[in-house]
Amino acid sequence: MEYVRFRMDETGDIGRMKRQQKFLKELAK
Repeated sequence: MEYVRFRMDETGDIGRMKRQQKFLKELAK
C-alpha cells in the first residue's frame, strides 16, 4: 500500500482513491 500513498499528485485524495482501486483490481487478477 506504500505505492498508493507515495504517488501523491495534483488530484490529491480523489486521484489516490482511483489509483488505489485500479491497483487493487490489478492485484485481484
